[in-house]
Amino acid sequence: MMILGQHQLLDLIQALEAVVMEVAVNQDSSSSEDSADDSSSEAKKKKHRDEDWQMSGSGSVSGTGSDSESEEDKEKSSCEDSESDYEPKNKVKSQKPPSRIEPKSSKKVAGQKKRQLDSSDDDDYDKRVSRRQATVNVSYKEAEETKTDSDDLLEVCGEDVPQPEEDEFETIEKFMDSRIGRKGATGAATTIYAVEADGDPNTGFEKSKELGEVQYLIKWKGWSHIHNTWETEETLKQQNVKGMKKLDNYKKKDQETKRWLKNASPEDVEYYNCQQELTDDLHKQYQIVERIIAHSNQKSAAGYPDYYCKWQGLPYSECSWEDGALIAKKFQACIDEYFSRNQSKTTPFKDCKILKQRPRFVALKKQPSYIGGHESLELRDYQLNGLNWLAHSWCKFSSWEDFEEEHGKGREFGYASLHKELEPFLLRRVKKDVEKSLPAKVEQILRMEMSALQKQYYKWILTRNYKALSKGSKGSTSGFLNIMMELKKCCNHCYLIKPPDDNEFYNKQEALQHLIRSSGKLILLDKLLIRLRERGNRVLIFSQMVRMLDILAEYLKYRQFPFQRLDGSIKGELRKQALDHFNAEGSEVLKNATCVMAIHG
Repeated sequence: MMILGQHQLLDLIQALEAVVMEVAVNQDSSSSEDSADDSSSEAKKKKHRDEDWQMSGSGSVSGTGSDSESEEDKEKSSCEDSESDYEPKNKVKSQKPPSRIEPKSSKKVAGQKKRQLDSSDDDDYDKRVSRRQATVNVSYKEAEETKTDSDDLLEVCGEDVPQPEEDEFETIEKFMDSRIGRKGATGAATTIYAVEADGDPNTGFEKSKELGEVQYLIKWKGWSHIHNTWETEETLKQQNVKGMKKLDNYKKKDQETKRWLKNASPEDVEYYNCQQELTDDLHKQYQIVERIIAHSNQKSAAGYPDYYCKWQGLPYSECSWEDGALIAKKFQACIDEYFSRNQSKTTPFKDCKILKQRPRFVALKKQPSYIGGHESLELRDYQLNGLNWLAHSWCKFSSWEDFEEEHGKGREFGYASLHKELEPFLLRRVKKDVEKSLPAKVEQILRMEMSALQKQYYKWILTRNYKALSKGSKGSTSGFLNIMMELKKCCNHCYLIKPPDDNEFYNKQEALQHLIRSSGKLILLDKLLIRLRERGNRVLIFSQMVRMLDILAEYLKYRQFPFQRLDGSIKGELRKQALDHFNAEGSEVLKNATCVMAIHG
């Protein structure tokens, strides 16, 4: 046990008294001026006590022992009297006691004592002591009248409180198709793998003999197209799926399409059916595995791992994990190719010797067997030369350090030296050198005059006669500010400047004749297409303007010429299918209208 000296004990007592005094002063700072007198009297009383303690601690006697005892009795009796007579003016609220009291420095305590050494009553000091004692014994028990009821409590969910888990339901990503099907032919039994295994539950259904129901082909979010199912509105509601708003949008779009088909011409209906057929074929490709990218380490109860599959016609962002047994049943060839690639000895490791010491270059005389795929595609002559150049460059490549040292001495110098090195190997060939089977290119420029209506519009644009151009049409003349562009459109067709009204012509024949006579180019094109159709030739028409493609499509519909249109709105696999359909042997497509910005039509 550590024993404190008298001076140390005295300093500690003074520090504690100063802290208690400071807390009391802060509590009564909002009180009247009496609080200031109380604090000064307390300081004065404390000074007397400190002097008595200092005298007794130093060993000097200022009086007899009975006198000192009498002074202590007086002080004790005064404190007891003050406790019995004192009533606080304001009730003190319950307050948490401080966890610990940090001792103050002796200099700060001395300064506080010096500022508060004013005259005051001894009775005020007794009241202050009783006030401090009164704040200690505080009852935390609520009064019966103000007791908190259970209705007054609020339930608060903090961050640490676990939130109730929501039931996980499937989400509709897209409505693919709709049909009138047999009742009950919905759900998991309608997936492609279930149909192949157990048969289609909708087989043999006839709307005329059996009562059916409207069913929708659903693409589920987070699932590949191989798991698409046919569902009804009732089954979707029973499953409590998310995304039911998409059903309303699909219904509205389907009703608009049906109304349009009722009033559309046979040519438009045929074109729409052709596009739907292409779309259906494209959706079927989404259910075919193109290749397997990875597999899981754990195997299922059936002994198969899960496979990460890339689907035909879809980007790599649409890859998905699939059950190993299902993929092995339908696409075992893709699994074999995947493991064959992983076990290939030709794939070098990082510590492989061939990466450090390149082999001698041997030129390829014919196409390697590992190039071409299942379709047995063949490289052209220039492609085989390019492959040899790549192999030669790889064999002669020493290290990245040497390459950077040779070509990395400044950006401009590096690019210039790199281009100089690549110049002898750049493949710059014309079409006749690439594909020798192509016929010789014959270019003929046919010049024609503008029609009478075109000449009239041309003069109005040059003279800025906007009133005559906008006569009978709605809108402002702000579209004629670019004179050169308006003249260019006028040379193509008058409908690009001033389209006709919907009810301007009595029949299709009159509309066709007016459409042809409104452009000198279309007059010549009409004669050429009729002659080329008789000879069985195929025609490609390029145009710079999408609106010109609309006019050409309208013309071909009037002439009932089959055609295939490609523009910026047709992308991806649909464009590829349209090109394959146009290039197929025996294709009836006469015209492939493509919007090419580099060629003026």
